[in-house]
Amino acid sequence: MKNKIKSKLLNMFLIMMTVISVLGIGSEKIMADNDVVLIYSNAEDEYIDIMNKELNKKGLEDKVEIVKFSTSDLAGKIEIENKNTEADILTFSSFYLETYKDKYDMLKKHAFDETKIVKDFRNTYYIPFIAFSGSIFYNTIELEKRGLPVPQSYKELANPIYKGQISFPNLESSTTGWLMIQAILDNYDTKEAKVIIDGIKTNAGPHIEASGSAPIKKVQSGEVAIGVGMRHQAEMKKMEGIPMEVSDPKEGNYIITESFALVNDTPQIRKVLEIITSEPVHKEISTINTAKIYESDNVPTDSTMNPRIFSKPLTKDLLDEHIRIFKK
Repeated sequence: MKNKIKSKLLNMFLIMMTVISVLGIGSEKIMADNDVVLIYSNAEDEYIDIMNKELNKKGLEDKVEIVKFSTSDLAGKIEIENKNTEADILTFSSFYLETYKDKYDMLKKHAFDETKIVKDFRNTYYIPFIAFSGSIFYNTIELEKRGLPVPQSYKELANPIYKGQISFPNLESSTTGWLMIQAILDNYDTKEAKVIIDGIKTNAGPHIEASGSAPIKKVQSGEVAIGVGMRHQAEMKKMEGIPMEVSDPKEGNYIITESFALVNDTPQIRKVLEIITSEPVHKEISTINTAKIYESDNVPTDSTMNPRIFSKPLTKDLLDEHIRIFKK
């Protein structure tokens, strides 16, 4: 009888240890050995690096895969796959996530404390983590070498004196390119805005880029003197000692947010989401952001910055409308 009791207790103990091992109770283990959480992202490398660093600290370097896409490629992929996507988590432009929430009913509610987030950015289906703004930047050496004045507005970039010296992201492939188009369409009537956009396109010529970060690479290399893109990237280059300066356009520094969203819902996936939305990750990202996302954020600002939000809510339909204007 005693042997039977001992055998049952041993079996119960082994079962409990198995459960503890899989769930990670009382240990650093978060995921079972055969689990891999897949994240699709359109974020720039500097943001993905911060997420990976924190995941690696938790020993999850082989348990989480972040696959990077251009904005247009990820949008196209989700349009085709929607609920059948292999992604467990999306990090994507907030306006796209809002569209997918309503159109495909594919996002799960998160459990993040929304009171931490600035009121304008709160949503029960996605958690904002990036707020980047657009600006003009230039290579100080190349601009002087070519005898060009520092452009003070997007409108000035349409001046023929800048022909062949401008690089900017293509609105059709990068939401970074939308920041300039929003600024132009919000400050000028449609007719004048179209003239300005066409002038900038002519001046850029072959330097209209598919990637949001491509212009800054061309400006850094001296291939062109002037770029349009994400303000924080130019500031980072300047801090690295690159001869680069920012010229905040008179039209304003327009802002776009990107967010985390749950597609699949398991304890393991929620744990990964918890890690990439944790305080250490956000604290580091907030040093790059150019607008507050959390109420507690102390985002460094420059006196020349003029943060602006487009006069209408950002939606996929609005983006499509602006693309049509851009392409005409």
